[in-house]
Amino acid sequence: MTIANVATSLLLYALNHTEIVSVEKVVTESRLVIGGGNE
Repeated sequence: MTIANVATSLLLYALNHTEIVSVEKVVTESRLVIGGGNE
């Protein structure tokens, strides 16, 4: 693999990881909001 390929792979991995974390954060916040509204 060339340096460009490695850099691209790391960038894509970082982007995918960031998206997953964001989705988990949104889901967690949504549960807190929904849970707070029901109480």
